[in-house]
Amino acid sequence: MEKPFNFQTWKQREDAIFDLLGFANRMITVEKRLESFKNANWAYSDDSPCNIEALSNAGWFYYPKSKCPNEAYCFVTLKCLGWEEDDDPWEEQKKRKKGHPLWRKFLPAENNHEIIRKPTSEYTIDELTLLSAVVLEGHIKYKVDELADAVYEHAQALKDREHKKMAISSDFDQTMTDYETKVKQWQNRIQNQIDSEAKRLTDIKRAHTERFRNQNDIYKLKYLQDADQKNLIDSLGKPCKYIDAVPILKNIENEEPIDMESMRNQQTSRQSIVIRKRDNAPPSAQKSKSYLY
Repeated sequence: MEKPFNFQTWKQREDAIFDLLGFANRMITVEKRLESFKNANWAYSDDSPCNIEALSNAGWFYYPKSKCPNEAYCFVTLKCLGWEEDDDPWEEQKKRKKGHPLWRKFLPAENNHEIIRKPTSEYTIDELTLLSAVVLEGHIKYKVDELADAVYEHAQALKDREHKKMAISSDFDQTMTDYETKVKQWQNRIQNQIDSEAKRLTDIKRAHTERFRNQNDIYKLKYLQDADQKNLIDSLGKPCKYIDAVPILKNIENEEPIDMESMRNQQTSRQSIVIRKRDNAPPSAQKSKSYLY
């Protein structure tokens, strides 16, 4: 019996990518990563080298939609690994450090992972800003790579599905040629949006290199462009702890103090080129999306 054709819509493919990105946005701290394993039914015990605390300290988290009981994701690159009981989570990170934003930015030569396993209460503003920049770069690269693969695979799936439907048609060749042209036009339109996002990543990496070359330039980031806020932060002295700065990091409307995730979102809000259509996206981003299916 012929196996049924499993067709995913473009929306389903995109949702899988952006659902993981949305969850990973909250995994910047070790506490959040540890919490992600809470209901994971993790395959290995606390006595194993591959226990959930070691994984969290080394930058790995559990994704609830994973179908495997021993999979975990890197919080920066979103690389997914299946784990063996004797695996060392930090050694597995070091094996993949080529091109990894974490090493490119500021990890010391001895590969000490203290910066990603600190309790939230111990982070300075500078450290958290650097770490947020690393995560931003990793997540945009993941988005670009995954969408590029997905749009190619979806175009092939569309053509395969149509082949099956048109196989008995008398004008198959002409009809299929017209359909493939339509699919190619759709693919090119989506790929152009992905290419724009890839260019944005290049621009962000260049800007981060400039900002972090000198620690005194750290305040050029958007969320600290307000002169009064900068002066207040400076008054706390250096290094300034994140938890000490939170009460004064408020906008001019005196809203609630921002949290770490919104700090990163503010940093990029004016640069965003959103491929995925979201209800809360700016109008220019909302109209950039169209579904073929």
